[in-house]
Amino acid sequence: MEQGQAQRILRRLSRWARTQVGDAGATDPTTGELFGSLTLPEATASGRASIGARSYGEATVHVGRGETARLRVGAYCSIAAGVQFLVGGNHRTDWVSTYPFRVLFGLPGAWEDGHPRPERDIEIGNDVWIGTEAMVLPGTRIGDGAVVGARAVVSGQVRPYAIVAGVPAKEIRRRFTDRQVEELLAVRWWDWPEERVLASVPLLSNGDVDGFLRSARASG
Repeated sequence: MEQGQAQRILRRLSRWARTQVGDAGATDPTTGELFGSLTLPEATASGRASIGARSYGEATVHVGRGETARLRVGAYCSIAAGVQFLVGGNHRTDWVSTYPFRVLFGLPGAWEDGHPRPERDIEIGNDVWIGTEAMVLPGTRIGDGAVVGARAVVSGQVRPYAIVAGVPAKEIRRRFTDRQVEELLAVRWWDWPEERVLASVPLLSNGDVDGFLRSARASG
């Protein structure tokens, strides 16, 4: 085995181990919650994240001390290995200095003066696929059915059923026509009982979008 190949394997194993074990354990005295680099199970158990039905993945949720934002993931999402969710951690670019003086000098008001900058929750819709090692920044909203390319850096809003990629992530195209997207968002198959979802797998795992929509309308 070549040295470069061995190093790549070791890096993958290291990432996997950090994802499985995490480095959680510290409790934020301000919020009483875990903070650090949390696995999805750790983030969910501590209330830092909520994960919808049948969604899966090996992502890391980065939560800093003093952060109150959450990660919210919808149903039937696929999150690839190495994905990073940054719930907070932004410095104050609107202040004279971005330096966290009170925190690092132990001054009164540390962690309570608005640094780090308060953020909105990260919201991931339903049936979203996030590719390997993508990074999702604080306050991002990703719509239902969207696809995020590998190693993309995502911020702001991603339209439903959009495919985005790059640094920073930009929309490449929509997966389907605007009419089909509108109808899929109205159908909301991810809210169906699981029995109906499983019965619909032949149509869901199929490129005939209009055929699926016709069947969904006929079934009410």
